[in-house]
Amino acid sequence: GMSSYKNGIIATDGTNNIRFFDNNFKFLKNLAVKNNNNPLNYINDLSYDGNYIYANVYYSNNIYKIDDKSGEVVEVFDLKSLVDYELNEELLTYRNYRNGEVLNGISFINGKKFLITGKKWKYFYEVEFN
Repeated sequence: GMSSYKNGIIATDGTNNIRFFDNNFKFLKNLAVKNNNNPLNYINDLSYDGNYIYANVYYSNNIYKIDDKSGEVVEVFDLKSLVDYELNEELLTYRNYRNGEVLNGISFINGKKFLITGKKWKYFYEVEFN
């Protein structure tokens, strides 16, 4: 995943690393993300709200709020209820969910609002993180 970040871009390669680039894609630094001193692997999509980086982890129902200086996870948001809604409303099948149509997209709107979606999901959901 990639996102704009201050005067540049952040990107992940699916590990626990977030890479920082300037607007010309010149590499600036690498940030190793940790949750409770353990690497947060499989980072998939990113969004930056002006203060923190928000990320999802592939096959996880969580969104992780990450300090952009230390790489530490400062808060975890459980979105299992959103996945359950998709399954219960038959917008998503268990088979497709097991085959990768999982929570996957996050995009900052403004304030504390984000758009959330999943791989091949039909809808976006507006979510507010407090």
